[in-house]
Amino acid sequence: MNISPNILSNHNNVSNCAVDTNILIAVYNDEDRLHQDALELMKHINNLYIGHSVIDETCITFGKKIREVISKVVLFYSKLDLKSREEEIIKMENDLLSQLNSENPQNVNFHKFIIKKSREIRKKSSSNNDIIKGLLRLHKELNDAVCILNTITNKILSINSEINFYPYTFVNNKRYNDKIREVTELIKDIKFKDSNDKKIFVELVVCYPAHFELPIVFVSDDKEFIKKSHRAIDKLKSKYGESYFDDLIFKLLKEYLKDLTSIYSNKV
Repeated sequence: MNISPNILSNHNNVSNCAVDTNILIAVYNDEDRLHQDALELMKHINNLYIGHSVIDETCITFGKKIREVISKVVLFYSKLDLKSREEEIIKMENDLLSQLNSENPQNVNFHKFIIKKSREIRKKSSSNNDIIKGLLRLHKELNDAVCILNTITNKILSINSEINFYPYTFVNNKRYNDKIREVTELIKDIKFKDSNDKKIFVELVVCYPAHFELPIVFVSDDKEFIKKSHRAIDKLKSKYGESYFDDLIFKLLKEYLKDLTSIYSNKV
């Protein structure tokens, strides 16, 4: 499903976006490989729609990752000699980073983020106990959806003060519950990567179109999710009609940024 020329020609239309978990994580984590692209996206958004399933998965992801490393990080800083020279401490922190990366190479960017935050906490602390308290506060934040969302919101507002935030989720009534069951049944043969991806997709299409200013572009960095979403939309068309989802567009982050670049270049 591609963005039509008519949609791309209207600035207000292209700025209605819903985002996947990987985009929110990238906004929060300035060590994430997508961080700069995610911030660039936010500069062009007028209305940002965030599904509750996306918020939940963001919190679950951060919580899981911090729980995997927090005991090692706390132990390190509890034994750290703060009287050591700064270059020696930095080397030891980098050694800890290397250890964490060797134990779980998939979370390299998150580990960089944690060591960076830990170093910032250390430099503001006067004792090992103060560092531990700071680390535990960070641990609490990364397990708290409200704290995470507030941090993300503030970061976005710092680069785009005009953006509007709209959470969306299911309404607990018969019409929505029937549609959830209907959508779930129609796409039962589509094997999303995990249950979270399926929840994100179902929440989006059940809330569409009533919860959004249209057209709405769902942006993700997950190629598999975009591919499965297109397949699921094709399944849903048998029930809702060929044109029903014309104003719901799925785009990879890099592709959508290219679209935006093309739009603004043509306007100059």
